This record gives sequence, structure tokens and C-alpha cells, in this order.
Amino acid sequence: MLSNWPIIFLAVHAPIAVMMSKSPGVATMHAVITITVGIVWALSKQRLDRVLYVAAYITGAEVLWRMCRAEIFWETGKYATALILAVALLHRGRNRSPAPALMYFICLLPSVIVAVFNAASFHVRQEISFNLSGPFSLFVCCWFFSELRISRAHIEKLLLALSGPIIGIAAIAMYGTYSTEYIKFTNESNFATSGGYGPNQVSSVLGLGVFALAMILLTAGRQGLFARLIYIGLVIVVGTQCALTFSRGGIYLALLASTATIVFLVGNMKSRGQGVLSILIVCIVTFTTVIPYLIEFTTGWISVRFTDIGSTNRFETMSADLQIWMDNPIFGVGVGQSTFHHIEYLGISMAAHTELSRLLAEHGIFGVVAILMLLYVIYKSTRTSVSNSGRALVIGMFTWSFCFMLVNGMRIVAPSFIFGLATAILLPEDETSFSE
Repeated sequence: MLSNWPIIFLAVHAPIAVMMSKSPGVATMHAVITITVGIVWALSKQRLDRVLYVAAYITGAEVLWRMCRAEIFWETGKYATALILAVALLHRGRNRSPAPALMYFICLLPSVIVAVFNAASFHVRQEISFNLSGPFSLFVCCWFFSELRISRAHIEKLLLALSGPIIGIAAIAMYGTYSTEYIKFTNESNFATSGGYGPNQVSSVLGLGVFALAMILLTAGRQGLFARLIYIGLVIVVGTQCALTFSRGGIYLALLASTATIVFLVGNMKSRGQGVLSILIVCIVTFTTVIPYLIEFTTGWISVRFTDIGSTNRFETMSADLQIWMDNPIFGVGVGQSTFHHIEYLGISMAAHTELSRLLAEHGIFGVVAILMLLYVIYKSTRTSVSNSGRALVIGMFTWSFCFMLVNGMRIVAPSFIFGLATAILLPEDETSFSE
């Protein structure tokens, strides 16, 4: 049974995050301390699980640092996660990476040469860092988690570590929402309800928080009534704030991933009675209370937004990416260069909106092979899960990360970390070990 420390851990992140939002210095200190602790633990040959928790924490904190204007470079979350995990691996002598993940990343390197010859040196360095930091962190995460054996108890702690900073993001967004005198709602994403930061990234991470908290309810061991009620409340509150960003992706991804997990838990429902009941309560409260409240609060605009089937220019940019690939089928146009080629097809300079279409446009046939390697990793990992609940959670995580790449660019480390985590071997419920 969980003690009260997880609840305290989650709760303290609300005031800390609000404090960070008012002082970039505090946000910077929070980032520096977190990354430093991660590197120190990575250099220690004991307690590899602590390295995992720090990586999960950084995954949840990346957008928090950005929205609080921490004085760190933009890609810190992705590079810090990759650095800490790589140091831990090399320090322990794990020099061999899984072949499919390595092949995935190697396939992305030829287009670096194409970009170098086709773009100014300053811009190409920026574009390579911006577009390959996500795939690089995905490769390192797969390398770290491959062959790692993780128990249910460790998964639960990992999900808590991930959720802590996300609670902070939700707190900042709520503070902004209810302290603003007047919010104008339209059929577009809303910065005021997103804590003053990019609604797409805030929505994505809040949606990940909904999924993580729902997985704690579904797959954790027996919990006390108080703890379970707190988690139910957090799922509802974080989900509500996610919806209020008016960026639909976060909610959709959370629903897809949670549904996939529940579907594959059907055969194990008897041992998941509490979890299923908890999710049922979340659904009842959402449909009877939350949705009517949101409709009234937004004067009906939330219904307009979530019933709008428009793709927010995603289909147009994906179509342009496919056309760019058809015109440059072998090597693509080079890393980051689809941004400039979109002028020809869309009339404006626009970065690739989705990772999978970017792989085709910028990497050509090598991008196709990279996508196939990702699909092979998914197939292999779901086949090697040793427990029904583990397989269900793996499928849910792959659903979240792959669908994220289908509709978003890899602007944050979250899809890389969740995809990598899904490659770990999740042990049966009666095993409590954590080993390589």
C-alpha cells in the first residue's frame, strides 16, 4: 500500500511551480539541481533505478522549465536526459546498443550531409540540433531501457516522478486561468489557460500526466481509499486543465493510450477491480460535472473546439512533406530543410508539424527505414512482455509515443522517454526486483 509520501511529493510541486513561474532564477536553480543530481547518480554504480527516476522527472519538468523561463538552452531536456542515461550506461560497461534503435538513428545521419551542403552553416547547426535531438534522445532511451527488468513497484515510482512536475504545470495553468479577469475563448488554442506558454506543448504534457496518473490507478498495487481518491481527483483536475488549453492533442493522446491499456487488461480485470472502478468514477464525474462546467465556463466554445474535425494545418503540412519526399526520394532535402521547402508547396516557411512526415521529407528512403525500425521495436517489445499487465502498459505507452510522433514534431523529450521505457521488460506483479 502506498504511504502518504507520494501524495506529499505531488502536492508540493504546485506551490514550487507557481514560485518558479514568478522567478526565473528559482526555475534555473531547480533545473540545475535536478540535472546535477542525475549526473551524480549516473556516475554511481549503485541504484540504477534512481537514474531512471531523474530521467522521468526531467521528462515531466522540461516544459515547466520552458514556461518559467529558466536560463537554460532550449533543448536542455532532451540532451540532459540523453546525457544522464548515456553516462549511466557507459559507466556500467553497457557499450552495446540494441541494433534496431541504433539503425533507426544511423538512418538519420546521411541527410545531415545533405543539409550541410544546402544551407548556411549557422542555420544548419540550429536545424540539426532542433530536429535530431529528439531522435537522438529516443535512441539513447531505447539503449538504456533495453534488457532492463522493471517491477510494478518501480513503474509506480517512475510514474510518480514523471507526474510531479506535470502537477506543477497544471497549477501554473490553473493560476493563470482563474486569476485572469477576462479570457476570450475562440475556436483556437488558448495561451491564457496554458499558463502563458505554448498550448500545444502544455496540452501534450498535461495529457501525458493524465495517462500516467490513470496508469497508477489501473496498474498499481492496493491503495488506501484516501490515496485513490486523490489520484482520481488529480486525473480529473489535470484533464480539465488540459482541455482548457483548447489544444486537442493532449486529451486525444491520453484517451487513446488509456483505452489501449484498458483493452489489453480485459483478461486481467478481476485483479484490477479497484483500478477499473476508479476509472469508471473518473468517467462519470467527467460526463456529469466537468463537461457541463467547461461548456458554461467557456460559453460553449469548448464544444465548438472539440467537435471541430479540422487538423490545424497538419494535413496540409503532411501533404507537403509527402510531395517533398516524392521530389527527393533517396536522401530527402536534409535535416531541417523542409521548413524552407514548404514555401514552394504551402506559400509560407513552416517547420514540419509531425515527426513521421518530417522523416520522409528530410531523410527520404532512409526515413522510411527509420520508421520501420521503430515499428519493429514496438513489435518485438510487445512480444517479450512477461506479464499481461506489463504488456497492456507497454502497448499504452507505445500508443502514446507513436501517436504523438504521428501528430506532433519531437519538440519535447516526452515521446522519446516513453517510447524507450516501453522497451523495458516489465516483470510480473509478484516480482519486486530491478535489474539489468
